[in-house]
Amino acid sequence: MATDPDRGILFLILHYLDQQNLSETARSLECETGLYFNMSYFEEMLNCCAYNEAESYLCGFTDIHDNLYSTKIYFGIRKLKFLEALADGEREIAREVVENDIEIFSEYNPGSHRLLSSYKNLKEARKVVMANIKRCINANPLFEGKLTLPPLPTTLQRLYTEAMAGRGFFNGREVPPATCRRESND
Repeated sequence: MATDPDRGILFLILHYLDQQNLSETARSLECETGLYFNMSYFEEMLNCCAYNEAESYLCGFTDIHDNLYSTKIYFGIRKLKFLEALADGEREIAREVVENDIEIFSEYNPGSHRLLSSYKNLKEARKVVMANIKRCINANPLFEGKLTLPPLPTTLQRLYTEAMAGRGFFNGREVPPATCRRESND
């Protein structure tokens, strides 16, 4: 894990990448560092049926076997994949999802794949599954402190202060307050 000053710099880099519309790079940095889980990006992937990409992003933060919350998140993604196949009338793909993607969860909850057949209204089922995934992410201790970005002005000031103190600019003295270099035209 990154040290505290490194974390601040990484958050600044994330902010910069987003400002420069380098979203893919920002999401890659989030995933590789595990510092910030971008919930809106994750939800967008699920809403666009990009389930493999959603799982890939999630892998930067948790593994399927880390804890019960993580297992439920992965199960929820695969449920959505199954429901999407049913909604598209692709019964063969839905069967493959059950056999290849959902059967792994039977060790945690035998017969859990049988619950999938109980869904009658696919739109409502999708909403319930999405809400459950979000609830599990919020409750998962592995995501603690990773669901919100720190306030940027505080981060910038702290980084500036630490950088100046670390370079010996202040030699044990108190950090001077920031001054405005603009001249007033009064």
